[in-house]
Amino acid sequence: MKKLITTLILLAGIVLNVFAQQEIPMFFDSELGFLTSNNYSRIAYSQDGSKIATVFNSCKIIIWNVATGREITRTDGHGNRSISNMIFSPNGRQLVSCSDSDSNIKIWDTTNGALIRDIGQRGVMGISFSPDGNRIIGRYFDSGLGIGNGLKAWNALNGSEIWSITGRIFSATFSPDGRQILVNFDETSIRILDATNGQTLKTINSNGKYFSEAVFSPNGRFIASTDWDKETDVETIRIFNTETGQEIISFPVSNINHLHNLSNLFYSLDGRQLLINVGRGIAENGIKIFNPETGQELRNINNVSYCVGYSSDGRSIVTNLLRVSLEKNFYGSSCALLLDAATGRKVGVIGYGPLNIGAKAFADLQIARFLNDAAAVSRNEAILKFITDRRNVTCAEVETFYKDNIGRFVSDIVDENIAKSRFGTPVADDLVNIKNVITQFMLNPTQESFRVLYQSFRRYFALSVNNDRNGAAMDVFIYSVYSFNLALGARLLS
Repeated sequence: MKKLITTLILLAGIVLNVFAQQEIPMFFDSELGFLTSNNYSRIAYSQDGSKIATVFNSCKIIIWNVATGREITRTDGHGNRSISNMIFSPNGRQLVSCSDSDSNIKIWDTTNGALIRDIGQRGVMGISFSPDGNRIIGRYFDSGLGIGNGLKAWNALNGSEIWSITGRIFSATFSPDGRQILVNFDETSIRILDATNGQTLKTINSNGKYFSEAVFSPNGRFIASTDWDKETDVETIRIFNTETGQEIISFPVSNINHLHNLSNLFYSLDGRQLLINVGRGIAENGIKIFNPETGQELRNINNVSYCVGYSSDGRSIVTNLLRVSLEKNFYGSSCALLLDAATGRKVGVIGYGPLNIGAKAFADLQIARFLNDAAAVSRNEAILKFITDRRNVTCAEVETFYKDNIGRFVSDIVDENIAKSRFGTPVADDLVNIKNVITQFMLNPTQESFRVLYQSFRRYFALSVNNDRNGAAMDVFIYSVYSFNLALGARLLS
């Protein structure tokens, strides 16, 4: 018995370690930074629970190992085009992404980020893999460019088109057995299509309401949908029998402050829960979870941005973390937040989340105060307030995270710049001094620490006139400081 208890405690510790990932410090990653797109940051979750993909800079992708929290690879994404959707193949070996402003669907290798295949189609808003991984469907919506609207199916192995239909398709997904496709057609009906040819098998009419989304239950026996009644302003979840199309139960979703703000409806893996994203504004998004058999609201989780699914064991809900609106710009984080499905409590972060955003804002705030940049001070104070008000982190946690990691980051960035230097490696004493003076200034940006920083800069500059080897130190010093803060770098270089 004692052995059993010990084993269970050990297993629990392993599970908690997996789902209580601390963020990997990367708050000065020049590629990541903040997302500045009007779109929510996108997240995809592999079916086996081993990988999560997040969008950064709106148009590129990082794939993460869930068990370790470490980055597996990055992809080139869609150039400068914002990614509208992405999804893992059933076996997790490939990731498909699309952009509503790009001309291609792209299939990526999830181990090395290599592009496997392009499928030519502009304006794709949503994609879905068949359960066997052999087919992809994509809904496109781009009538403004004369392309039209519709749904297409492709062979995932060679990219060839299998069939297409026209019409305004607002959602499309395969049935669990892959034989059917469920679509929200023109907001007026739900249609079940034959997955082999796109022909309509059954239609469920909206009876004057506006369908927004429809999904199959995990066993395929039921269809859950959301609709909006224009006359009453009520948004409702309805459950239908897949075989007969008959409505089984309906229940309203309350506390909606804006119309048509329900999105991303999905079942838990056991089919006993139905989750819906409820939009109430940038800072007040939430999740509601219902019993699909009775319509009873089981829980309401506030202050999360956008939920994308359950973990493979059903114990966690996967959501992107936050989206800040400041001065007409949007800022978001490239991470996935793991919430306990039973309580809504945060249990882990995969990617660069609130600590990284907070550390970047904290660093920029100190420099902005030093430079008397009132606009930058206000912006970064607002970011920190947003994060701490939502109780994602505390100010003390952000400051500790920053101070614990800044020295290593200074060292990494200096070493990176040395590798790029045209002079070669500086002498050891110079290298240590470079790292120390930058670290001290970033920890405490005062007139005195800046004086030391500036004198070091002048010293390296003087040395470089007579000694090319020491010129490497000057070169590295300038660009390392510049990497941390553009305003400070510009001041030094002037």
